[in-house]
Amino acid sequence: MQVMMALALVAAAPGAPLSQTEKRVLAQAIACPERLADDRARIRNVEEYFSRYGQFRPNSHAGERMAYRDAVLRTKNCAPRDAALIHTFPEN
Repeated sequence: MQVMMALALVAAAPGAPLSQTEKRVLAQAIACPERLADDRARIRNVEEYFSRYGQFRPNSHAGERMAYRDAVLRTKNCAPRDAALIHTFPEN
């Protein structure tokens, strides 16, 4: 039981923080969704971002990747939508 709890804690622990270079590369990979031509471009942008993040932190989880993306979108002053930033995928 204690071993399982220890494994769960290790699995939930965040990885090493991103370096400044990694942050810069990731920020350059993120475009404001409202500035992209269509849903395909938005989806492609997110896929490329997830891929780059995965190169830097292969064991990161989706929530970690999206949280960083949201932070970058806020710093780029991307348009909010219904009090939440536009994420990625088509609505219809």
